[in-house]
Amino acid sequence: MHHLIRVIASLLATSALLVAVDYGLDVRPTTPTYLGMPQTPPIGAGIYEAVPAFPHLFQGPTHICQAPRSNQLYVCEREGRIWSFENDPASVSPPRLVLDL
Repeated sequence: MHHLIRVIASLLATSALLVAVDYGLDVRPTTPTYLGMPQTPPIGAGIYEAVPAFPHLFQGPTHICQAPRSNQLYVCEREGRIWSFENDPASVSPPRLVLDL
């Protein structure tokens, strides 16, 4: 009986190796350049200037993002802290520490 179970198990394992399943794409799908962005820059290109956002609030910010469906912004600092504050220039409340790694 044990021999029969070993033979069946061996056959099942061998048949699993014989079944080849192809994964992935056969052909790369076509996508527009830059996902539909225009080929030429907008009129007036070069009149924009990058400036530090909230320069007096954070030490070494590395990332800023907004919470979905909210007015809350989150800022990650190089030192491992994550801060939250309301995206309102009139707000006088200081940022709230969310996480300190």
